[in-house]
Amino acid sequence: MDIFKLSKSLDELIFDILMWVIFYPYTLIRVLIWPGYMIGYAATELRKNPDKEELFDRGLSPPVFLFLSIVLAWMISPAAPAAAASESETAIAGLINGSVMSLLTYRLALYCVFPFAGALIYEWRTPGSISHHSFRLPFYQQAYLCAPLAIVFSIATVVATRFQDVDVLAFMVLAMLVIIIWYFWSQVVFFRRTMDSSWPAAAFWGLLSVCLGVTFLTGLDFIVGA
Repeated sequence: MDIFKLSKSLDELIFDILMWVIFYPYTLIRVLIWPGYMIGYAATELRKNPDKEELFDRGLSPPVFLFLSIVLAWMISPAAPAAAASESETAIAGLINGSVMSLLTYRLALYCVFPFAGALIYEWRTPGSISHHSFRLPFYQQAYLCAPLAIVFSIATVVATRFQDVDVLAFMVLAMLVIIIWYFWSQVVFFRRTMDSSWPAAAFWGLLSVCLGVTFLTGLDFIVGA
């Protein structure tokens, strides 16, 4: 083992973690308060040379931001892998809940259905055929918007299964309702800005995006049984 390469890798890892600690709350606040700005920010960054190190230099890249949001939600309200696996209804769910990494990967795939739904509508309604290159921009923009939803939904579902107190359940339902309303508004802003839609049209596409995301998430979760 090359000790110098190991030292350099460790140095880069520590620096990246430090940057995550600094830029995660900064990115989260900007997404919550200025979703339209972050939509434009993602577009601006993706127009740069992807080989440049300063790509997303003033924030976190959308996929990393979404994954860290899911990790943060798990840290706030972790489900013990052994207990979760024993309570799982299917063999697939038991395998997913059997380890932390499998659970986090599954949650990432689960919540990616929301940016996937929004990006799919965008690709459907804009000229040109769908491709890896064309899909990347709307997906990255949507990943920014999905992160707050993933945090609240992840925490609320775990807390709701642990506590049967009426007040706790009511608070979780209220939190989920508030974040869905916020997510719907962010979708309206997205379609209004990216497709130059009228407000009624943007509201329609935003509602369709939310409905598709919830449908995909519910269906996948039901099939897996996790």
